[in-house]
Amino acid sequence: MGQQHCPSRSGEIAPHGLARRGAACAVVEIVAGADGVLPTELVRTVYRASAEGLYVLALHGIDPVAIDHALDALVGTLPLNIPGVIYVDAGDEASLRCALGMTECILATSFAFKTWVAALGFDCHADAERARGLNGLAAPGIEPLFVDGEAGALRLGGLAAYPAQEEAAAIRTEFH
Repeated sequence: MGQQHCPSRSGEIAPHGLARRGAACAVVEIVAGADGVLPTELVRTVYRASAEGLYVLALHGIDPVAIDHALDALVGTLPLNIPGVIYVDAGDEASLRCALGMTECILATSFAFKTWVAALGFDCHADAERARGLNGLAAPGIEPLFVDGEAGALRLGGLAAYPAQEEAAAIRTEFH
């Protein structure tokens, strides 16, 4: 079986397990609103931030082509040699693990995503001090979480949730 890779907008690939922690500034969950509208301003804000470092967009039920269209006008206004963004399907376990392994920061917009990250075994927590350094990316409705390792717990409001294996499988099914 061939080696799996994370997809990227530029066509470059990052082999699973080879990316180091800190290689990406953040994994940002992108999910359409209840009305199905793409959070275009968030996508553009992340792309502008990617001039300083790589960001991963974890697409939750969103076609990458929609992201491309949202960014088309902006891409030409920034230098071509910026780190940019990588897209991953938030429901694809291997791609999401790869992305989470590249960062110390997750910008989550849904409880389902935070639960899925916990089911994958990543120990995340809120940290107001570190969140201040996100320069506007931690907007209302976006919760910054910081990865400490793969200890299997996601602390939500001081409580730790440890999904059992059966629950993790159910979460995966529900998340897709």
